[in-house]
Amino acid sequence: MPRPQRAKTLLEWVFCRENTLVTCQLEQEGSEYRVRLVPDRGLRQAIVDTFDAGLTAFQRHAALAAELRRGGWMLVAYR
Repeated sequence: MPRPQRAKTLLEWVFCRENTLVTCQLEQEGSEYRVRLVPDRGLRQAIVDTFDAGLTAFQRHAALAAELRRGGWMLVAYR
């Protein structure tokens, strides 16, 4: 019986505006890619987009990052 695959974080960027942080993540689990926008402060709500193609997921991550920067958010950490 194959072991279930765990999500692997491919990109994780943290943005800050005033005293608020938001994390924009790109994860891969098997053949599925997820782009997540996760607010800080212990909130469990996240915006999640799911993709079958890695290129499309990377493009969505880049579009979200650009939108955040246009909205006044600054990139403060990445991995």
